[in-house]
Amino acid sequence: FTNANKFEAQEYRKALQSNGAILLKFTSAKSPELAERRLLRLFSAMDLLPLSHDIKGTLLWHVRPLPSQLISPDLPLARSQTKKEFALHTDCSFSDPTPNYVGMYVINADSLGGGSSTLLS
Repeated sequence: FTNANKFEAQEYRKALQSNGAILLKFTSAKSPELAERRLLRLFSAMDLLPLSHDIKGTLLWHVRPLPSQLISPDLPLARSQTKKEFALHTDCSFSDPTPNYVGMYVINADSLGGGSSTLLS
């Protein structure tokens, strides 16, 4: 995605507003970091500001188990940072106010075989 595609981004925004959801498929990026930058540029072109997830201002949350050497009994983990089952849920329902939209950008399929969604079959 480049800034030259501002019109396309606004079309995505219109579709999101009228349908409540959009499904986009990006071509492969050379790295997850490059994919993240591309996604943040798209949000900006759509005039959408992502919410930060933590005190450090992290905009994108990696849903994957943390390596065992990073796990500490003194550090509470989100369920998305463990290998525990992740039951059907609504993202950001604890936020006040709740966001108008929630995005999910999948880089890799779930290595443990999960990943069902009510939006995709």
